[in-house]
Amino acid sequence: MLLHVVLSVRRDALDAFREFEHEAARIMKKHGGSLERVLVQHTPEHEPHREVHIVSFPSEDAYRAYRASPELAAFQPLREQSVVKTDLIRVTEGPLYG
Repeated sequence: MLLHVVLSVRRDALDAFREFEHEAARIMKKHGGSLERVLVQHTPEHEPHREVHIVSFPSEDAYRAYRASPELAAFQPLREQSVVKTDLIRVTEGPLYG
């Protein structure tokens, strides 16, 4: 299972966001998941900070177990404090063009 996640983050809460993401990536590994890539969008200062995360899990069940993890829930306040919007899209590998 592959996910394309776009996160819009309050600029004044980037430290909380980064703390949450470090913990989320650690917990993700326990469920077979991986934060494959992080891309930072260049946005004007008056807009939220945006990151694109490419995330993989071995299965839908592994992803659900990660999301339901009490350990992840313990860090939810950091996420709520910092993330203003999340767009999550399930994707598949496409052709290599070059």
